[in-house]
Amino acid sequence: MDNSLKKLIYRSKHRGNKEMDIMLGNFAMNGIDTLQNNELEVYSKLLDESDNDIWDWAAGVQPVPDVYADVIKKVVNATR
Repeated sequence: MDNSLKKLIYRSKHRGNKEMDIMLGNFAMNGIDTLQNNELEVYSKLLDESDNDIWDWAAGVQPVPDVYADVIKKVVNATR
Protein backbone atom coordinates (compact mmCIF):
# COMPACT_ATOMS: atom_id res chain seq x y z
CA MET A 1 0.00 0.00 0.00
CA ASP A 2 1.48 3.34 -0.97
CA ASN A 3 1.85 6.31 1.37
CA SER A 4 -0.88 8.41 -0.25
CA LEU A 5 -3.42 5.66 0.37
CA LYS A 6 -2.21 5.27 3.96
CA LYS A 7 -2.67 9.02 4.46
CA LEU A 8 -6.23 8.87 3.11
CA ILE A 9 -7.06 6.03 5.48
CA TYR A 10 -5.56 7.93 8.40
CA ARG A 11 -7.48 11.12 7.51
CA SER A 12 -10.68 9.10 7.22
CA LYS A 13 -10.29 7.57 10.67
CA HIS A 14 -9.14 10.69 12.54
CA ARG A 15 -11.53 13.51 11.78
CA GLY A 16 -12.39 14.21 15.41
CA ASN A 17 -16.08 13.35 15.07
CA LYS A 18 -16.88 9.87 16.34
CA GLU A 19 -19.63 9.15 13.78
CA MET A 20 -17.50 10.40 10.87
CA ASP A 21 -14.47 8.48 12.14
CA ILE A 22 -16.55 5.30 12.16
CA MET A 23 -18.28 5.82 8.82
CA LEU A 24 -15.33 7.10 6.82
CA GLY A 25 -12.80 4.97 8.68
CA ASN A 26 -14.79 1.83 7.97
CA PHE A 27 -15.07 2.77 4.32
CA ALA A 28 -11.36 3.55 4.10
CA MET A 29 -10.37 0.24 5.66
CA ASN A 30 -12.79 -1.90 3.66
CA GLY A 31 -13.85 -0.06 0.53
CA ILE A 32 -11.26 2.46 -0.53
CA ASP A 33 -9.82 -0.11 -2.92
CA THR A 34 -13.08 0.13 -4.94
CA LEU A 35 -12.22 3.70 -5.92
CA GLN A 36 -10.58 4.45 -9.25
CA ASN A 37 -7.74 7.00 -9.51
CA ASN A 38 -10.01 9.96 -10.26
CA GLU A 39 -12.35 8.88 -7.45
CA LEU A 40 -9.43 8.77 -5.02
CA GLU A 41 -8.79 12.43 -5.79
CA VAL A 42 -12.48 13.23 -5.25
CA TYR A 43 -12.50 11.25 -1.99
CA SER A 44 -9.48 13.20 -0.80
CA LYS A 45 -11.33 16.46 -1.52
CA LEU A 46 -14.41 15.10 0.23
CA LEU A 47 -12.36 14.69 3.40
CA ASP A 48 -11.81 18.48 3.36
CA GLU A 49 -15.57 19.10 3.58
CA SER A 50 -17.32 19.68 6.90
CA ASP A 51 -18.56 16.71 8.88
CA ASN A 52 -22.08 18.13 8.84
CA ASP A 53 -22.14 18.36 5.06
CA ILE A 54 -20.79 14.83 4.57
CA TRP A 55 -23.27 13.47 7.09
CA ASP A 56 -26.19 15.27 5.43
CA TRP A 57 -25.16 14.01 1.99
CA ALA A 58 -24.71 10.44 3.21
CA ALA A 59 -28.04 10.51 5.07
CA GLY A 60 -29.87 12.00 2.08
CA VAL A 61 -30.83 15.13 4.02
CA GLN A 62 -29.16 17.43 1.49
CA PRO A 63 -28.53 16.89 -2.20
CA VAL A 64 -25.03 15.62 -2.92
CA PRO A 65 -22.95 17.90 -5.12
CA ASP A 66 -22.36 16.24 -8.49
CA VAL A 67 -18.60 16.06 -7.92
CA TYR A 68 -19.13 13.81 -4.86
CA ALA A 69 -22.16 11.79 -5.98
CA ASP A 70 -20.39 8.56 -7.01
CA VAL A 71 -18.01 8.59 -4.04
CA ILE A 72 -20.77 9.27 -1.48
CA LYS A 73 -22.80 6.43 -2.99
CA LYS A 74 -19.85 4.05 -2.56
CA VAL A 75 -19.25 5.24 1.02
CA VAL A 76 -22.90 4.72 1.96
CA ASN A 77 -23.13 1.32 0.27
CA ALA A 78 -19.91 0.11 1.90
CA THR A 79 -20.96 1.18 5.39
CA ARG A 80 -24.50 -0.18 5.42
